[in-house]
Amino acid sequence: MTGELLTYSGAAHRTGLSVRTLERAVARGELEAVRLGRSVRIDPSSLDAWARPTATREGLTT
Repeated sequence: MTGELLTYSGAAHRTGLSVRTLERAVARGELEAVRLGRSVRIDPSSLDAWARPTATREGLTT
């Protein structure tokens, strides 16, 4: 992880997804996050990789 980390709100704004969707992805272990005390932060590169369509993540681009 490099650079600034995002809050759930910042990650939601960046992706257009809801905060709850991101919370669920973190809870399921699909999206990597860092806990700092009671705060949770998300690395932008992890967010971008997770938010890409599944086919793209698996190398099945058309």
